[in-house]
Amino acid sequence: MVERLIVIAGPTASGKTQLAIALAKRLKAPILSADARKIYKYLNIGTAKPPAVVRKQIPFYFIDILEPTETYSAFQYQKEARALLQQINSSYAIVEGGTGLYIKALLEGIVTIPPTPKPIREKIKTFFQEKGLEALQKWLAKTDPKAYEKIDIKNPRRIQRALEVKLTTGKSIVDFWQQETESLDLPTFKVLLQPSKEVLEKNIRERVLAMWEQGLLQEVQSLLSRFPEDAPAFQSITYKECIAYLKDEQISEEQVIEMMIQSNRRYAKRQRTWLKKYFQADFVLEAPNAEAVLERII
Repeated sequence: MVERLIVIAGPTASGKTQLAIALAKRLKAPILSADARKIYKYLNIGTAKPPAVVRKQIPFYFIDILEPTETYSAFQYQKEARALLQQINSSYAIVEGGTGLYIKALLEGIVTIPPTPKPIREKIKTFFQEKGLEALQKWLAKTDPKAYEKIDIKNPRRIQRALEVKLTTGKSIVDFWQQETESLDLPTFKVLLQPSKEVLEKNIRERVLAMWEQGLLQEVQSLLSRFPEDAPAFQSITYKECIAYLKDEQISEEQVIEMMIQSNRRYAKRQRTWLKKYFQADFVLEAPNAEAVLERII
């Protein structure tokens, strides 16, 4: 069983994985990814997964566990990550990632929501495919205004999930979130990476340009030859922009790169807002610094 948990959170491109790897090497600790995109197989460049050579040196969990067509919930993450922490024999384990709901579910718990019947899920999915995001947003606003005010309405998967819950249970997904849950019974040290806005924007631009040079577009083309473009794995930043570029000859290479940079900036802003509200850090860093963290925990 793990004796102590280190949780590293922060916006995209803040250096979470870099810090986690440095700490894992020093502490001989495994890393549990808390990233809703890295769970998918084959999505490598666009999700900034750790290099294969590093993953051979350090045990990584919750990376490459799903096919692009599959779905995964925060409740599943909570259940499986907590079970794993019971099984791992290590003084420390490290959780790092940018999916705040995964981290919140692991640390604070999340309620069980009844499964959605397939006809309801298919109805919502077909509606989105035929009518688009704006119509989906309007449907949620009319059906569940409480959820509309709380969730990220630019994320179609989040909207679809809220509609699934409302149409299945008659209750808002927000009502389930507010139910009492069981917190993780494990000593936890929470680290927040919080670079300045200027540094973060520089990191985001450099990351997107590096992804493009590494063959991001070719990765997306290969994925689309094997999986439908509406697969859950592709409903996220970077992949959505590449798919739009491949479908629209009017979009130039320079434009799609800027689209990805802007999407990542907006995503980082949403992450910072969420972290400010929900993540009470024990230690805040402007940049990855393993020695500074080690001084605090050892």
